[in-house]
Amino acid sequence: MKKSLYVLILCTVALALTGMVLAGCGSTTTTSAAGGETTTTAGAGGGDIIIGAVYGTTGKYAGGEAGIGNGAKMAIEEVNAAGGVNGQKLVFMAEDSGSEQAGAVNAYNRLAAKNPLVIIDTALSSFALAQMADIAKAEIPTYPMGENPAVTQQGNPWVLRFSTPDNVTPLAAVQFALDDLKKTKVAILRVNNEFGQT
Repeated sequence: MKKSLYVLILCTVALALTGMVLAGCGSTTTTSAAGGETTTTAGAGGGDIIIGAVYGTTGKYAGGEAGIGNGAKMAIEEVNAAGGVNGQKLVFMAEDSGSEQAGAVNAYNRLAAKNPLVIIDTALSSFALAQMADIAKAEIPTYPMGENPAVTQQGNPWVLRFSTPDNVTPLAAVQFALDDLKKTKVAILRVNNEFGQT
């Protein structure tokens, strides 16, 4: 996950910085609290670049979503250790969804108000789908980690995907078992709910 997030963060930062330079954005400095730490951030004029994330740090999905924050932090540390992006440091800001759908929507809006360059979003597709109107309104590139195909079928230009959707992964696994492993019988185990049916 670290390598994928590293590439994602670098590509997004490069594209967004290009857009900011072309748009001639000014510099404004604000102070925000993130996870108990105070972080000073600035606009495109030369301050820090905020990379945001919405995921459960508490509640029943916290363990499953921990990789989102851990991977992003590791990638950001690596970028900053190499000098940042054009001398600007990346700053990680996370908002806790509380492992609840309403919490994910509220966390997204709290984070969007801090004006991050990009938001790495929850691994729960139903949470991301509930955020769609807010993502469109915020106009911040958002990368939901959820794999339900519906996440990117909403026509929201601010929603981007770099994880494989659930309608591709099972087919690829079966094709691999048949073609590469030369197996003739394949068994599939799934959860009997919406998640298991996508």
